[in-house]
Amino acid sequence: MIDKVDKEKIEKQAKRIMDDFISVLDKVPEINQEFGQEREEQLRKPEKAEDSKEFRQRMFKNAPKVKDDCLVMEKKSW
Repeated sequence: MIDKVDKEKIEKQAKRIMDDFISVLDKVPEINQEFGQEREEQLRKPEKAEDSKEFRQRMFKNAPKVKDDCLVMEKKSW
């Protein structure tokens, strides 16, 4: 889990990256519109995912290997 200090550091880095990107876009002469968005918070609120039987069925249908009620995975050594 990310502690509060790391979270604040990540938020500041993300904001700096977005601000730098917007400032570079402002210098491109072909773009004739303003870019940017002001937000109170930079991160989305966590949401609890709903259990969806349709998603589960689609996931198992798309999986290359399934055994009983489990996905069969190949373990790689990197």
